[in-house]
Amino acid sequence: MVRHPLYLGNFFMWLGVAMLTENTWFSIAFVLFYAFYYERIMYAEESFLRAKFGKTYLDWAAQVPAFIPSFKHYVTPSYPFSIKKVLKKEKNGLCAVFLLFWIFDLVGDMIENLSFTVELSFWFYAAMVSLVVYLILKVMKKRMMFEEDNR
Repeated sequence: MVRHPLYLGNFFMWLGVAMLTENTWFSIAFVLFYAFYYERIMYAEESFLRAKFGKTYLDWAAQVPAFIPSFKHYVTPSYPFSIKKVLKKEKNGLCAVFLLFWIFDLVGDMIENLSFTVELSFWFYAAMVSLVVYLILKVMKKRMMFEEDNR
């Protein structure tokens, strides 16, 4: 669907953070900076892949867009979606995103009100829930590793 899924995902993640500033010009500047900066990285990676895989890579790249996904050649995955696997693999990022959004909200309120108060907002609860989920998954992973070592 896209040649650079990691960069596309990072773009949307950081765009969300940029949009938290509620400043249109900052968000536009972020988009332009991201496009300029990552275009160079994608170009370098693709140069390496062209040199390493030659025609095979070029044929594949001709069918797959670099950054804007195309569902034209979508193939149904052979494995079903697993929320369990997502939480296991992405617990760090999930927790970090909600904590970051809450911190932005907290700092924004501090600047706006000129005082430090923790409001029990959506972002507060989302950050706390994601932190609890992160800690539970981390403890479960440690226990599983400990049990495997003792077998």
